[in-house]
Amino acid sequence: MADSVKILPLLLLAFCCIYPIAVAIEAITVTIHIIIELPPSSGITRTDCIGEEWKLKPGENFRFTRWPDRQYICKAENGSKKGSWLAFDPFRDLLRRDVYWSVREDGFYFTYDQYNWIKINGWED
Repeated sequence: MADSVKILPLLLLAFCCIYPIAVAIEAITVTIHIIIELPPSSGITRTDCIGEEWKLKPGENFRFTRWPDRQYICKAENGSKKGSWLAFDPFRDLLRRDVYWSVREDGFYFTYDQYNWIKINGWED
């Protein structure tokens, strides 16, 4: 009984020290959102961003969360069209929790707020 009384304050102290660190780590991750905004007739878009491939239909989207410690490049293929873009750059996207990308007929668009889209790259010929 006496040992458990001694251990309880140590467990409480450990929790108080570890929990804020875990919260801080979560706060510094970034979520990259990819939205497929191609016409319905365009078919499946194959997208590869972090060594994983997703096959998405028009209107579908996906997201992945990573540490903001390096660049993440995404690639997409739709029929004969191929393209790539820098999905996350630690310098450009510093202190951002979310980065949004839209895959469209004429290329790849970027925003932080889902309203003010900027075309960053087109499809390769």
